[in-house]
Amino acid sequence: MGPSLLPGGLVFIAGKAGLGYLLRANDLGGIGGQVAVVRVCGLAQGGSATVGSQIFVPCFDGLRHVQDAPGMTLKVDWQAAHQITLPPIVGGHTLYSLDRDGTLYALDTETGLMRAQLSLGIAVPPFATPTISQGRIFVGTDQGVSAVTLTGETD
Repeated sequence: MGPSLLPGGLVFIAGKAGLGYLLRANDLGGIGGQVAVVRVCGLAQGGSATVGSQIFVPCFDGLRHVQDAPGMTLKVDWQAAHQITLPPIVGGHTLYSLDRDGTLYALDTETGLMRAQLSLGIAVPPFATPTISQGRIFVGTDQGVSAVTLTGETD
């Protein structure tokens, strides 16, 4: 998983071992020099999404919400359903992610509660990540690109 930049000159990164590391961007610290470490999941995969100090980590057994909590600590706050495993994006207060069968999920960023889900009817490749642009969500699938029009409040 690639690094995520956080406020205060911090960086978050997680790996296949499922550990999440909080680092100082200007002094990574070397082995054992992390600011904080937390078990996020069994296997982190793909890219994360961030909003402020909130980090949304795609895991093999369900996406996780990790917070860079006060006092330079990391806290796993909630876990999405086990099938929601692909890299997420955030639009307003909604987190969008997929499962491999091609179902798009909209989750509340604060609670992880599902706001909506929509089957695209087409499987998606590993690490498929939705994109938001001009009131639509675009998803690369195994057969091309699907577009979904957003309705209602998106911020």
